[in-house]
Amino acid sequence: MITAFPNKAWSKTNLNRICKKIDADGTIARKTGSGHRKSVGTVRNIRRASELICSQEDNAQSRKSTWEIERETGISRRTVQCIVKHDLQLQTYKRVIGQVINENCKLKRLQRSQQLLDRFPNERSVRSIWFTDEKTNVYVYCV
Repeated sequence: MITAFPNKAWSKTNLNRICKKIDADGTIARKTGSGHRKSVGTVRNIRRASELICSQEDNAQSRKSTWEIERETGISRRTVQCIVKHDLQLQTYKRVIGQVINENCKLKRLQRSQQLLDRFPNERSVRSIWFTDEKTNVYVYCV
């Protein structure tokens, strides 16, 4: 194999190991249970973190932060974060209060933009004006 593929950086030891594995198992796939054992991300700890991270139906505002879960369970904060993200597939978000734009507000904005355009009667005063509405991400170009 090494002489057949000289451009590959294969060692004789690794090729012998692969050949032994194919002879023994018939495949080069990893054995079940091989690798690093889970010591903290167990089903029991995932269940405990799930109960603490989410508010209970009968007790609102009962959720705990990753720091509080770490203190209460003894699981490291980073492991709690991994459990929440990978095992529970939850995402954090922060509620942001924003202004409400109703039809009346939209009409006022349109009227005021027209008033601004009327201040510049010809092209020599201003070549172009861009109106942006950051709330709804609407961009209007007026010439």
